Amino acid sequence: MTSGDGYELVHIFAGLPKTVRGIPNNFHIDPKGKNILYCNGNCIFIRDVENPINCDVYSQHAKDTTVAAYSPSGFYICSADTSGKIRIWDTVNKEHILKYEYQAMGGAIKDIAWSEDSKRIALCGEGKESVAVVINWDTGTSFGKLTGHTKYCNSIAYKPNKPYKIVTGSEDFSTNYYEGTPFVYKNTHRDHGNLSIVSVTHMTVQNMHPRQRIVDVLSMMGKPVTSLVR
Repeated sequence: MTSGDGYELVHIFAGLPKTVRGIPNNFHIDPKGKNILYCNGNCIFIRDVENPINCDVYSQHAKDTTVAAYSPSGFYICSADTSGKIRIWDTVNKEHILKYEYQAMGGAIKDIAWSEDSKRIALCGEGKESVAVVINWDTGTSFGKLTGHTKYCNSIAYKPNKPYKIVTGSEDFSTNYYEGTPFVYKNTHRDHGNLSIVSVTHMTVQNMHPRQRIVDVLSMMGKPVTSLVR
């Protein structure tokens, strides 16, 4: 890109992710494992893992951004901010054309998870009416009820094959399990005791059976805890 004064943009030296003490950050990568997404201010940084000076910046949010995630197809990114708004924009064009925008929650969104067919998006965070939701990507309408938590949610994960399942991790020391579609509450796990907040959740598939890996941080001891729930 060349300006009218003859200057040419060669590289973007990206800032580091914004951190807040005691609050986990959720990073996501593209389906090919080439780029990592993270937030700082009202910007989303798309940064090459092997060559960090290869970076692109999306800066169309009005509020501070909190998390961003690629769709499994790799053609879109869903990004969120502190107001609870999400923006879905394309990764193909340099201009990152906006596809959809929704007011998904009433507070900051902390994590995003896409369905494997890129048609639904699960969100969690600091909503006033609900701390976790799942919506259709092209209409913004609800696709089930993710209920059961008593405090904010830090992380959400979407099982990448059928039967579809969602797991959420919360500051109420629990992980909730939902089955769909549409999604309904199934059960709650409190295997980590009453001293640990759930900061990260992931779901993998092994031998066609869903498994859920939860990494907790003990809020008083700072000691990582890992639990496997079948």
